[in-house]
Amino acid sequence: MADISALSAELRILIIEHLDRASDGSLHDRQASILEKEIRGLPKVNAALLHLSCVNRSFRSLAAPYLFRTLILRNTVKSGMSVNLIAGSKYAKFVKKLEFVGTSTLTYDGAPGPAPRHGELTDIVLPRSVEDALSNLITLPSLEAVSVEFTLHGHDGLGSEDEYPDNFLEIRNTHASFMDTVYSALARNPPKKIESLLLSNLLAQPCPSWESKAWQTLLNGLTTFHLTLNHVDESWGVAIDGYNTLLPLLKPMFWDHLPNITHLTFSPSPNGFLGADFVPIDPAPLSFGAENFPNLEALCLDHVFVGAAIVDFMRQHALTLREVRMQHAFVARSNSEDHTYGFNLEPQTTWAGVFNALTAANVSFPKLMLFEVECSGLEEDDKDEQHPTCAQKFEEHGESPDLGYALVDYVSAEVIAGFDVEEQRKAIYSGRGRQKRLVKAAEEGVQADFDQVAYEAFMQIVRGNRTRLGLA
Repeated sequence: MADISALSAELRILIIEHLDRASDGSLHDRQASILEKEIRGLPKVNAALLHLSCVNRSFRSLAAPYLFRTLILRNTVKSGMSVNLIAGSKYAKFVKKLEFVGTSTLTYDGAPGPAPRHGELTDIVLPRSVEDALSNLITLPSLEAVSVEFTLHGHDGLGSEDEYPDNFLEIRNTHASFMDTVYSALARNPPKKIESLLLSNLLAQPCPSWESKAWQTLLNGLTTFHLTLNHVDESWGVAIDGYNTLLPLLKPMFWDHLPNITHLTFSPSPNGFLGADFVPIDPAPLSFGAENFPNLEALCLDHVFVGAAIVDFMRQHALTLREVRMQHAFVARSNSEDHTYGFNLEPQTTWAGVFNALTAANVSFPKLMLFEVECSGLEEDDKDEQHPTCAQKFEEHGESPDLGYALVDYVSAEVIAGFDVEEQRKAIYSGRGRQKRLVKAAEEGVQADFDQVAYEAFMQIVRGNRTRLGLA
């Protein structure tokens, strides 16, 4: 048998890099294993690299930068102690990212029945070792990014009192207190220690620490900020308790305190109406603030309706934007001809109107080199399909994207279907619960041509920038 320790340094590095790439996965992909209690107290490691590092001192030295690049911190004593040990060792210099995953469990007393049951939350006290790790990031000299996510095992969110036990308010407040402890610990770090912050799966529960001077100082030092809201169960719709209450608070608690960010990613719930020009039940508008993010270079939006709010925001940052990506982005259309409910359905936005506004004579995007829009994935049948982005279509086939619209039932407050205007003459069937509706697109087929012409005019600006900068 060949002696692996006899390999040249170059081959050893190639092996390590291959194992590192092969084990890569997103935080979402690791959720299932995180929830397994038997491993919750252990640090997240690449098992193959860990075994390889045990071969000899040389492999251990070569593997260390990959093994310790990302640390997973969980809300257990053992996990906190493990991270603190690494932070106090010679391996601390290799840590680039810290991912905190706070997992709590909701259990019920007794068997299911017609009467509400009493619920109990466990794992909602932050261990001292974990709090120390979160508040002393100065011990990780090469740290670049921190992510925070809370998961409630046994329930998808803290939203509807009807779906909770008799002590619902107690449970919600207890969980909010747990989250607040984590945010407060992070805010105790020195200014500008955290440059990139990802708050993932944010529950619709404001925390007092967001209003603190320390938290605002933390936000002031960021250059990259990612915020994704809890993807609530669609049966709650946009009326989910707390969701519409949280949206107006994003600006005073987050957007107004990010003067230095260059990269912004925002993903609200896919079942809301954020960004639409007209909506049925008084949700908060999509408002980042025209005066905010003066240095914004990269914007990524997911699960938004494209309307005047997004167009205005892009125009306000036209001089600095270099990249814009919009995923699961639609223009909203109404499927109802009944105006008795008082909804202002006209005039309706079109993709042509969006791109015409972006190419208007009084606005310029001199640095924009990448623009991607992906309008698929709204319907249940589509969510597992692979949909090429507009950049991929241009590179591989020279095609422009299918600019999609979303049909909205303004009576039931549901997004009931997504469609491409090329299919406007086809009947689209969409069911919710026991009902099935026959939905007809409101646009004439020629609208697709208008949309594509306007899109191409805007992309000429992007392609021109790339050519001018030698990137075509």
